[in-house]
Amino acid sequence: MEDYIQEFELLVSQAPAVSEEQMMGYFLVELQSKIRQQIRPHDPKELARTMKIVLDSEETTYFDGCGGQSYYPSSFNM
Repeated sequence: MEDYIQEFELLVSQAPAVSEEQMMGYFLVELQSKIRQQIRPHDPKELARTMKIVLDSEETTYFDGCGGQSYYPSSFNM
């Protein structure tokens, strides 16, 4: 998700004036529906807050219930 956020910020910085509401819409539309569902209960109004929630939820997904040890999703091949 960090890569997506960095890429999004780069693209937004190159766009003409875009409202916060438009940026939120553009950002959210490309997220997986599972991630959007995790964001919805927080009802963030600012893009920066939304990005933080996304990063926090990603961290929870990978570090949840493992005694502080990371685990990788089954699609991650080492």
